[in-house]
Amino acid sequence: TADPYTGITIRGANSNQSLLMIDGIKINSPFNQRAFAGSLLLGNVDRIEVVKGSYSALYGSEAIGGVVNVITFDRPGLTYSLQGGTHRTSNAGALYSNRHKDIAYTLGYETLNTEGFEFSGPFWNHNINGKISLPVGASSSLQLWTSYWDYKKFDHAICCEIDGSGNLALIID
Repeated sequence: TADPYTGITIRGANSNQSLLMIDGIKINSPFNQRAFAGSLLLGNVDRIEVVKGSYSALYGSEAIGGVVNVITFDRPGLTYSLQGGTHRTSNAGALYSNRHKDIAYTLGYETLNTEGFEFSGPFWNHNINGKISLPVGASSSLQLWTSYWDYKKFDHAICCEIDGSGNLALIID
């Protein structure tokens, strides 16, 4: 998506009433309860689980509409992809997962670039993510997950460039 602050709406609920999780960890903003779904690229996604309906008793008030849980890859090995399309659109990524004894780790990079359609303008998005799972006990583990994204979009509708910080910059040709 073109905007990392894109909200998820489920069954008519507002975006601040739908919970987004990655590997079971809530990533909604604690300040406005909005999920930052636009920063996610699909190169590291194994599957997406969607639970519709009110689950506030289990997940809190941000899950009134439902829950979206993004499960990332956990298989060992190297995965890479390269895709292309119209309007100079390209999507490329690499993901490496492995284990060392009981410790599992993943490191991935993905980029999406496009010149855009007639009214949307150019856009690019770079995403780096990593995950480490450390065993804590016989049936539990500690999981550390991090992601960094950088995006830039030129929106012809409002005549300005939008950078990764959400700032608008007027560009005069």
